[in-house]
Amino acid sequence: MSTRTFFINGREYAVEESDADFPDVSKLPLPEHYAKQLRWQEWIMSRPEKAREQSVVTGGWVTWENGHRSNLTNNFTFQLAVGTDLMELRRRFDVLRTIRLPFAEPIYLGTLPASWSGDDHPEIRIRRMIESRLVVFAEPEFIDFVSPWHFAPSAKEVPKDEREYMQRWQWGPDGLNVAAVSAKRSGLGQTVGVIDLAFQTDHEDLHEGIADSYRVVGDEESRAGVWGYYHPWEHGTFCAGLVAARRNGPGVVGVAPNARLVLVGLDMLSQPRLAWALKLCLQSQVQVISCSLKPCTSEDSGAGSCQDWMAVGTVLEKALGEVAQARSGKGVCLFWATNDAGTDVANDPIARREEIFAIGCLDQEHSHAGATGEKVYLAPGHNLRSTVARPGGGTYETHEGRHTSYATPCAAGVAALLLEQDSTRSVAEIHRILRSSCRKVEGSNSRGAIDAAIALKGSASAFLDPTGQ
Repeated sequence: MSTRTFFINGREYAVEESDADFPDVSKLPLPEHYAKQLRWQEWIMSRPEKAREQSVVTGGWVTWENGHRSNLTNNFTFQLAVGTDLMELRRRFDVLRTIRLPFAEPIYLGTLPASWSGDDHPEIRIRRMIESRLVVFAEPEFIDFVSPWHFAPSAKEVPKDEREYMQRWQWGPDGLNVAAVSAKRSGLGQTVGVIDLAFQTDHEDLHEGIADSYRVVGDEESRAGVWGYYHPWEHGTFCAGLVAARRNGPGVVGVAPNARLVLVGLDMLSQPRLAWALKLCLQSQVQVISCSLKPCTSEDSGAGSCQDWMAVGTVLEKALGEVAQARSGKGVCLFWATNDAGTDVANDPIARREEIFAIGCLDQEHSHAGATGEKVYLAPGHNLRSTVARPGGGTYETHEGRHTSYATPCAAGVAALLLEQDSTRSVAEIHRILRSSCRKVEGSNSRGAIDAAIALKGSASAFLDPTGQ
């Protein structure tokens, strides 16, 4: 183990670096499609012999002061100083490739040779780059690995005798209470960005509502198109359906079924890639963004592996600032899934920001799961039914686990309804409306449970079956 020092967003951080390790996939009780995804990520997280042919190669685990673990990579972000020639920088520091990120400033994602010892270590190369004054900043990319089984839900079918329960829960008066206003508000005219790892964009309940979709894989961005991007990991597809599954007869109905969707799929989670995704959402002129990706402490499965970032890097800081100032200063509503481990939201450098909507999970027993604190809003995240990725147009399932990941798109859908009601509302006004209309949850120090009917000044008399019937 060795100590490394990096400058992140103007501050110096000392971290402990140790050798990378990875679980034996053959010994894990995983469905085959999850195991295949893990084997792919294991390849990404390895050190291939032909490192120059790979866009991302990782070194050891890096442990931060708060216990969060990341993988150090041979990628880094940087901004050219005024007058610096990009090719000169590449030659001088042996930068293998660069791609410009979608900022007004000359900000790039670069790739260094995959060497983890001596003067070739990224720590040394990046420090020399900063000392050269050819860059405004240079920061390493850390991969905050989200394992494919971390959100792998347990599914169940909903028998007919559970229909009444489902009517009262999820969108009913015991849950988000959106059914009471569904006849008047549907998110029409609003666009919601959903950031996740993958989506089935040809799902029968999603494809008609997709305004745009993107994939960020390695160091390349591409428009995925509306059709044909099937991925066996269903987390993103499930979240997208909670926001805006269409009211088209079969299947399910989302909170805002007439809202348009912008889907951004990342191959892995890191701060530069999250910033990239936020910028793509802004380019597509969204009014609301839902992000249910969370950094994870280690390769261990289970909610306990979630751990907040120690610091926010410069590129993500810039992207968050642009989100807050979008819509002519009114801001885009960014809904952020707090970690499932129940830590104080004040420890999350994104969720604790004044403009961010920090979301925790309300379960069917009306108890609170996820980060704690007065800034946290609660929304249903337990026993929800939504869209699921499967070949041939997708299907639908009810997932039993307690997930802030699923609560977040539910809450984001309510913001779309509020903006449909009045499109001039700012982020601050949406906060004020939600804060004043939340139902108190016994034993929780959160702001309470979001209630769409009260927020939209509706009544709580109507029920809506989440299956769309």
